[in-house]
Amino acid sequence: MSSYQNYYMVLDDNVSDAMTGHRHASVTTTWQGLFAIRAWVTAGVNFSGQLSLQLEYEDGRGKHIVDVDQCAVINSGNVLLTNQLSLSVHGRVTMAKLGIVVRSEQQPTLTLLESLVKPASIKVDTYLQRAAV
Repeated sequence: MSSYQNYYMVLDDNVSDAMTGHRHASVTTTWQGLFAIRAWVTAGVNFSGQLSLQLEYEDGRGKHIVDVDQCAVINSGNVLLTNQLSLSVHGRVTMAKLGIVVRSEQQPTLTLLESLVKPASIKVDTYLQRAAV
């Protein structure tokens, strides 16, 4: 019988600047912004399990953990987890990091090849604002 466990790994512990650099960012009011988020990792050819990319941030209302993307991996080497998320933020972002939750039988060795957190394109952001009206 197999026993799966959850393991958490920080991929990038300083993505606060990317969030506070959004054109709608405010230090005193609630604001919304669209962000492009991705992580490309190598899990090893013998790895099998579930990967979940998460963005964790802290603002004026406390700590938030947002699921970005997830996938099942069976004997695969490279995995790209990516998404665009609209986030509601209250005031200043004091901490933000990108992490991955791994559910597998044994603790994996993941290698981060590339990660990105940045404001999404203005065209998409503007479209979402118009659609919300």
